[in-house]
Amino acid sequence: MKITFSSLFILLALSAQAQVGVGTTTPNATLDVRSSNQTTPSNNDGLLIPKMDNFPATQPTAVQDGMMVFVTGNGTPAKGFYYWDQSIPDWVPVSNGGGNDHDFYEEGTTTSPDNINDDQYTLGNLAIGKNTADYPLDIYTQGDTGAIINMTSAADVNQIASSVNITSSDNFQKIGFSSTLNSPGNGNHYGFLSNVRNDGSGYHYGAYQYLYGAGTGRQYGTFNTLSGTGGGNQYGTYNSFLGSGNSFLRGVVNYFANTSNNEQYGIDTQILNDGNGTHRGMNILINGNGTGLHDGILTTISGSGMGLKRGVLSYIDNNGDGWHEGTVNHLRGTGDGLQTGTYNIIDNTGNNTHYGVRNLIQGSGDGLQYGSHTDVSNSGSGDHFGAYNVVSGTGTGLQYGSLNEITNSGNATHFGNYNWLSGAGSGDQYGDYSFLNNSGNGRHYGVYTYLNGDGSSDHHGTYNSLLGSGSGDQYGGVSSIGNSGNGTHYAYKGTTFGSGSGEHYGFYSDVIANGSGNNYGIRNYVHGPGTGNKYGTINYIPPTDGGTHYGIWSEATKAGSYAGYFLGNVAIGTALANTYTLPASRGTANQIMQTDGVGNVTWANGNSAVIHSINDLTDGKSDTAGSSVFLGQVAGNLDDGNDRRNTGVGYAALAGGVDGVDNTALGHSTLGSAGNASYNTAIGSFSMGSNLTGSDNTAVGYASLGVNQTGTGNVALGVGAVNQNVDGHSNVGIGYAPLFNATNGLGNVAIGFSSLYSLTSGSYNVAIGSNAYYNNLVSDDNVVIGGNAGYSNVTGERSVYLGASTGYNNINGDDNIFIGYNAGYNETGSNKLYIENSNANANNALIYGEFDNDLLRVNGDLEINSGNVNADTGTLFVDALNNRVGVNTTNPDFPFSVNGSANLNEGVGGAATALRVNGFEALWFNSTYFSWGFGGTSNFFADPVGIGAALPAYQLQLNTNSAAKPTSSAWTVASDARLKTNVHAFTDGLNLIDKINPVWFTYNGKAGMPHETGVGTIAQELQKVAPYMVNEWTYQSEDGKTKEDYLGVDYGALDFVLINAIKEQQKIIEQQKERITALERRLDNLERTNN
Repeated sequence: MKITFSSLFILLALSAQAQVGVGTTTPNATLDVRSSNQTTPSNNDGLLIPKMDNFPATQPTAVQDGMMVFVTGNGTPAKGFYYWDQSIPDWVPVSNGGGNDHDFYEEGTTTSPDNINDDQYTLGNLAIGKNTADYPLDIYTQGDTGAIINMTSAADVNQIASSVNITSSDNFQKIGFSSTLNSPGNGNHYGFLSNVRNDGSGYHYGAYQYLYGAGTGRQYGTFNTLSGTGGGNQYGTYNSFLGSGNSFLRGVVNYFANTSNNEQYGIDTQILNDGNGTHRGMNILINGNGTGLHDGILTTISGSGMGLKRGVLSYIDNNGDGWHEGTVNHLRGTGDGLQTGTYNIIDNTGNNTHYGVRNLIQGSGDGLQYGSHTDVSNSGSGDHFGAYNVVSGTGTGLQYGSLNEITNSGNATHFGNYNWLSGAGSGDQYGDYSFLNNSGNGRHYGVYTYLNGDGSSDHHGTYNSLLGSGSGDQYGGVSSIGNSGNGTHYAYKGTTFGSGSGEHYGFYSDVIANGSGNNYGIRNYVHGPGTGNKYGTINYIPPTDGGTHYGIWSEATKAGSYAGYFLGNVAIGTALANTYTLPASRGTANQIMQTDGVGNVTWANGNSAVIHSINDLTDGKSDTAGSSVFLGQVAGNLDDGNDRRNTGVGYAALAGGVDGVDNTALGHSTLGSAGNASYNTAIGSFSMGSNLTGSDNTAVGYASLGVNQTGTGNVALGVGAVNQNVDGHSNVGIGYAPLFNATNGLGNVAIGFSSLYSLTSGSYNVAIGSNAYYNNLVSDDNVVIGGNAGYSNVTGERSVYLGASTGYNNINGDDNIFIGYNAGYNETGSNKLYIENSNANANNALIYGEFDNDLLRVNGDLEINSGNVNADTGTLFVDALNNRVGVNTTNPDFPFSVNGSANLNEGVGGAATALRVNGFEALWFNSTYFSWGFGGTSNFFADPVGIGAALPAYQLQLNTNSAAKPTSSAWTVASDARLKTNVHAFTDGLNLIDKINPVWFTYNGKAGMPHETGVGTIAQELQKVAPYMVNEWTYQSEDGKTKEDYLGVDYGALDFVLINAIKEQQKIIEQQKERITALERRLDNLERTNN
């Protein structure tokens, strides 16, 4: 087969950070290995990791954590893949190869997952950071953070970092969030800590509690229980304001906007502690030095309600024997201003009762209790008043000179007003004397006694004890009313309205019958010529009051006695226009009383009016066999009386039933239209109210399956569940309004508030979570799990959404899979895969895929930690044991071995590096050195080239003297005049050569030099006479630890020195030749002369 490798693959064994493709020239990941043919792969397409029969005798270490092997099954361990978990430490099976012991299964199956895209589930608990799992998700850590959620948003969108939904109908405790801190340390401990950065103009809440529902149990926005035994201060709620803003500051604000008629408290403080320390319901300390008003308590009561209003109300229910003081004002200041213990200003112009001071004592203590106690011990000669009241107003409301109201529940004697007259004078003596001459229209009381106590002793509004032995008539009380006014006259009027648990009597008469005369508990004698109605006794109890009401209760059980004895007509009823008058005569034997419907009762013969069965009821009915029962107006209206085992309770329940059997209808109009329907259960008003022939349905909740007509096998639990279904089958809706608009869907499951709310005709969809797939209309085969998951989708099909708000903005996408919180949040297309825990896009989601393009993208690191890799039977082979990589070989003998030709120019352009060795560039392309290889026109090296030298200091450096060229040893040097400037004569010659000192030498090995012997010069000596021939170069060791400058010699310049020296020598030779010639001529002349 044809295999093309990316040139960067060479870096795989060198810790490269690029991508490697096997079987492809366009890898989509760090390592992208592809089969020979994805549709029809070969039997050797795949990866092989190390095989072993048994685990190694020596356990791996931490550096092998995550190392994977394959066990053959020929030894002790079961066959399958295993990886080393250093935290245990032990080998952990990935798959046992048998398919019978899997920790995870593919969703909806018992098949072990075999694809990265598989949806998986486990029935056990999952632990992170520990090896035991006690909860569905069990996290253990010793770090500073157990779990953290970071969320950002670039658009306006509601965000919830963490949401807990508990849906349950049992009566056990439910906790949305529980925090337990067991640390004994001295640091601050927070059960819940909320940091809210307040920059925006919206409301900011450190904690916001929203309680709703119709439950009758107590509801607490915040409930704090402090049970610590330490000596530190304890605060139920502590608010600290540290800001510098000028806004209103309120420690506690309570806002009541409901319509409850029950008691409402802005602050309710209950102190039940038995300790001996000071107890204060409220402790206010104001230390400010400002000149503004300082009010310990400011109470403002506004509104137009008619109820009683109190600025301050104090109840002392303590049972102790100590002093009880409703209000104590202790003025300790030394100022000269007016000081007032209590100052009350009433400038209300209303006509209701006004009290300057009103005292109500309800305590149960045994000590003396005073509504008002004034001790005047002044011995001066001035007037002394224990109490001085002046009532001079002209208002028409009630006016009291003095009003005493005792509601104390103690066992001591209570006196509203106690006067002790012990004088012996003969004048008139009055315990109380009231003279009212007021001409106002309000009520006037000579004496008004109000007892409201709940104590266990006797309470007497008026108590008269007549113990004298005189023979005159004795009256406990005498009232004589001779007033001729038109108002109501009461000889006696008693009012009791105390809240005590004892019995209350409007009038109580205790007659101890010691004499022989008649005894009357009450005897009323009403006579006179007046034309008004006369009543011996009238008793009226308002029907809205609590408790059982008895207009008259009589108990006289003695034989021959009468609990009631009436001579005259007796009328019984609930109103004057709704009474029956009983017969005045006894009737005859065996007669019964019979009404005529207009108020008369007469004696009638027989028992035809007696009810014997449900059929005797005007709103009840049962069939002949008694198997069907109906209760309610027109319930079972069309039932034909046959044995059909139907039950209908409620108005019009099963009113239309004729042929259906085994139906149960409970509620107003439930199954009201059903004709031939059977095996249905409908509970709740209007549930299945329009059903005609639909059978095998279960509907619980108001209007559940409300318009169903022919649909069968549906289950609807909750108000409005599957409400619009007409002929849909096998649907399940649980919660408030799930599948509300579905008319003919098939096999849909919706669990949660308004899940699949808009679906009309889709089938085989599953939606679990509040508002899951809320806007979908006509789709099929979708699985959506999570609050607001797929919320905006309208027509998408065959998609999987797993996680809150997954695919939130996808409207028409099909065949998508989104997994994780907010995964694919803004994705609008189809055939997409997102595995992510945020709203990241395709380029940032951890895993992104396109099913139609067979594309899988990992936006993160992908690791293969250990084991051999064998791709395409040796096309690519990674030897994990020897850390080698082979191409077209399974036995690489070098870190990188290629069996065949290798091309390094594939995909390399610009200034890219084709190859590096130990981090240094080895082959470059474009502006760097690189060998063009076969067929190239030239080689170019931009940096120094070393042959045998790791770090050459020159453009070309040989580490030995071994070099050769064929034919000629010449080096060509560019010398064209067109390439030169600043040309001038070079004159060094014989004069310089005489100063150069050639020497034999041997290199000492420093600076990477070989230990070789040669002939040359000493650069430092030559630098003194010919500095232009000496240059400086830098040596750096391979490890980079050694770096030093050295001198080098350019022996090329010596050639031109020699040229000049030869020329100079030649001139000398020429001159010598001329002299020799001249001397030879002279010598010849001398010889000729001598001869």
